[in-house]
Amino acid sequence: MKLRSHLFACIPAALVALPLSQAAAQGVNPAPGIINSPPNSFFGAVAVSVANRLQLLGPSGSTAVLNYLTFANHFTQRNEATAAIYVYFNQSSAADCGNSEGYSVIGLFEAQPGQTFQTTFPSGITLKPAAPGHYWCLMGSVSIAGNPGYYAAPIFGYAGYVLNGPPPLSFLAADPLNLSLATRTH
Repeated sequence: MKLRSHLFACIPAALVALPLSQAAAQGVNPAPGIINSPPNSFFGAVAVSVANRLQLLGPSGSTAVLNYLTFANHFTQRNEATAAIYVYFNQSSAADCGNSEGYSVIGLFEAQPGQTFQTTFPSGITLKPAAPGHYWCLMGSVSIAGNPGYYAAPIFGYAGYVLNGPPPLSFLAADPLNLSLATRTH
């Protein structure tokens, strides 16, 4: 229960860190000082477990632009261990992203205990299926230095907007403690 309460404390911090102003930079300002999100913007955060091939976002047949990622390591991380996430974009002909028709690396992000790694992509990273009827997924592999038997689950967050099709859904099975926040849309 103590771990769950610590995770609940991290989730709002991860969401506050989501830079809606970055997404808003793509929007149209009707008046000075007013910031609007682009149409069909989305964002979310999920507690991630140590594993390979976690589906973080998708599968989706939409075309979307990812413009922000965040990765937070809990301040009470076991043995003061660094948490890391390797994020990649997977192409698939199956709606479950179980097979791979190719992938593109987005990056390896690390965070010390109590730290949050944040990055923006000013031009955005376009996520789209390789062909009509195909899908994409945002995937990740998470590790904690020293491979402890138990750990505080790091938080992964994202933001972007859809160019065509419905907003992608976060893959809630990546969250073993059911602490996920569903993808939000504007």
